[in-house]
Amino acid sequence: MIIPEGWTEELSPKRVILEWPGHGAVTISLERRGFMLGHGGYIPWPDPKANPYTGRGWKDRLCADAIKALQDVFAEERVDISYNIT
Repeated sequence: MIIPEGWTEELSPKRVILEWPGHGAVTISLERRGFMLGHGGYIPWPDPKANPYTGRGWKDRLCADAIKALQDVFAEERVDISYNIT
């Protein structure tokens, strides 16, 4: 798993928490093959028919999607702020 420069990771047997200092964190469940924004919390079991995190390279895809989800939150905030400037 490759994380962006400046990010930190906290590993446990079933979870990985990636922290983007000054922005937030994303929790990844390797057991449930899903993620949620923030620290900890409940990550539901995915629908086995709709889970994109299967097959070769699923961990890398899961981590990349989790990182992108957190980055997208801040990209949207920058866009919203720029529209509010008058």
